[in-house]
Amino acid sequence: MAFTDHPLKNVLQRLDAFRRLLKWAVKLSRCDLVFEPQRAIKAHSLTDFLVENLTPISDDESDPRPWSLYVDGSSTKDGSGAGLIIESPNRERYEHALKFLFKSSNNEGEYEALIVGIELCYTTGADLVWAFSDSQLVVNQLNETYKAKDDTMVAYVQRVREATKLLKHFVIM
Repeated sequence: MAFTDHPLKNVLQRLDAFRRLLKWAVKLSRCDLVFEPQRAIKAHSLTDFLVENLTPISDDESDPRPWSLYVDGSSTKDGSGAGLIIESPNRERYEHALKFLFKSSNNEGEYEALIVGIELCYTTGADLVWAFSDSQLVVNQLNETYKAKDDTMVAYVQRVREATKLLKHFVIM
């Protein structure tokens, strides 16, 4: 089953589609996909997630396990947003989609999701977070392999650095 806000079903069933799209439509038609509109996440699900995953802070934890944060930004002509998944050490997951009321690039969306995700992790009591991003630019700017030159990117790097000060340890890959 594929949940999406985009009319993929209509696109994949069009016979006048571009060659590459048509090729994928043929391949995907063998998969018996069902397309349904994406369902909204109820507002109280965040609260439930936080309550269920709050961990007591202890100084004598000998083997702290990391929380995982997965982020992905998106930008199209119709708008921009991001998605994030937080996974607790005991494998409980929280997924959230962000829709921006401003224009942003994919990388800006990645940074926005990262900042929100770090703050949510902190709120749950996480102090060791491993973040995963598919943006080479974001990962390398935060790991100081690349230097942020654009004023917007410099500001985002600074915002992430401030957010990570809330945690004992943060790694981005």
